[in-house]
Amino acid sequence: MELAEKLLEFDKNTTEIDLRFLRLIGIITSKIGKFTKLESLEKLDLSYNQFIGSIPAEFGKLTKLEKLNLSFNNLTGSIPAEFGKLTKLEKLNLSFNNLTGSIPAEFGNLTKLKYLKLSCNNLTGSIPAEFGKLTKLEILILSNNQLTGSIPAELLQREKEGKLLILI
Repeated sequence: MELAEKLLEFDKNTTEIDLRFLRLIGIITSKIGKFTKLESLEKLDLSYNQFIGSIPAEFGKLTKLEKLNLSFNNLTGSIPAEFGKLTKLEKLNLSFNNLTGSIPAEFGNLTKLKYLKLSCNNLTGSIPAEFGKLTKLEILILSNNQLTGSIPAELLQREKEGKLLILI
């Protein structure tokens, strides 16, 4: 049974799904979009498994999510721009994968984001200027990537004021 089908067995009122450390193996398919039937899902943790392949854009349909953790897998490809639709997201951890490409500018839409960890991937490009809109961001960890360019001035100011920890 695929992960998406297994998750559909949860009640539509489920608010949290924690499947970390279960040694799950395989691809997170685009059927993940069917999670929208889980109308109340706020927290999804699939960390410390062995998922491969790219992150489906359908994650963008999980609009009630506040916390998403896909760290410590073997995910590849780019971060979907559709993550910018997760406007209730407060915590996002995609670290310790093999993600490539640039950080989507759409992350600037995640104005409730407090914690963002994208470390230990193969991300390239610069930190999007749109990150300046993330006024609630408290922790930003981007180390061990191939990022270039400068840190947006708004983030540097927040770090100087002691409101933000940046690790690059």
